[in-house]
Amino acid sequence: MPSIILTRSPEDNARIAPLFESRGFEVYSAPMIELRPIPKDACGVRQVRRLAGGEPVLLTSAYATELWLDLRETDFHEHAPAGYYVVGETSAELLREGDPDAPIITVAGSGEELLRDERIAAVERILYPCSTERRDTLVEGLRARGVEVIDLPLYSPALPFESRALLPQILTSAPGPLVIAFFSPSAVHHFFILSPNIPGNTIFAAIGATTAAALRERGIEHVVQPDHPSAEALAEAAREAMRDER
Repeated sequence: MPSIILTRSPEDNARIAPLFESRGFEVYSAPMIELRPIPKDACGVRQVRRLAGGEPVLLTSAYATELWLDLRETDFHEHAPAGYYVVGETSAELLREGDPDAPIITVAGSGEELLRDERIAAVERILYPCSTERRDTLVEGLRARGVEVIDLPLYSPALPFESRALLPQILTSAPGPLVIAFFSPSAVHHFFILSPNIPGNTIFAAIGATTAAALRERGIEHVVQPDHPSAEALAEAAREAMRDER
């Protein structure tokens, strides 16, 4: 039986594991990312609140969406956004439940898809609750289109301490052939910080173009990537790649 290592948080890995198990993989969880909220004072919430008011909001991760919805009930309860530009259906569902009065203008599958949306070209200014390691390509693309982006970093991705010992154990014990699946550039960065002893013929898989680029920057020439950035599409792409190896 082929093995696959999932590198998201323990909760996310448990949630998506059945997608890979149903395709014949033995699943191992080796979290390479832990999302840590930043205290409000360090976020610059007060300063951003003085600058912001009424513009649309950009959300590109479910965790940022959850933290933003908390702010909508507190610091930004009087700052209803003109609408939401969203990457990912999970964030859209959270917004429909948590801020139903604000319209969702568009839901894109990736940052690249969002940049191709004509509706974003009409925006003059947008508030971006994000990670401290947010994707520069998306922000640069927006600014190139004349959009003023107000960053509001709400959390920071970190390498879970326990994974420093866990990853070598899994790499040693997981039966081959092996796939390692990545879901963010931050997870790729943390993985290679550990200088892992990677078995030969390991297949690297990335959920989207930005994560795939992060792998290639570290010398991984062949990266499996689905046509659409979703966990289910990645599971199917990993299965197809494993068939090709056989």
